[in-house]
Amino acid sequence: MDLPKGKLCSLTNLRSFGIGPFSETTELHSFLDLFFYALQPPHYYFPSLSELSLFGWPHWESLPEQIQYLSVLTGLELVGFGVKSLPDWFGKLSTLEQLGLWDCKKLENLPSHQSMRSLTKLSELQIDNYPLLKERCKPESTSSSTTDPNSEWSKICHIPEIVID
Repeated sequence: MDLPKGKLCSLTNLRSFGIGPFSETTELHSFLDLFFYALQPPHYYFPSLSELSLFGWPHWESLPEQIQYLSVLTGLELVGFGVKSLPDWFGKLSTLEQLGLWDCKKLENLPSHQSMRSLTKLSELQIDNYPLLKERCKPESTSSSTTDPNSEWSKICHIPEIVID
């Protein structure tokens, strides 16, 4: 779909947006440049966008940094990306209530402790099909989970609902 930059400013009431899946040869960032152009200063065209779903491919090793400018985002789904770590700018998503991470098989690390603790409204975390992250996010019966440098549990243990499959 062609959506000229001039039309983006008319989407001020957009609440939910999903992008993908694309063909494997499509570069998400080139497609998203148009959408995320509207999020960069001084534009901020999507003041009502509260839910975002992004579908990627394993060879896409980064996420669009412009996501951090979605100031009212309450739900975020990331599917199929090849990122190894979620960026620390996740901590800027202070309104985020639900985070769904699916089928990102290379993901090993969540953002830093500080960034995850900044997500004070985050009440639901779903992690599915993350073989490298799954074991690191499990609670441990001993106190080692808080001192183990490979454990991610201490970053998420404050979240009321955690579903890891």
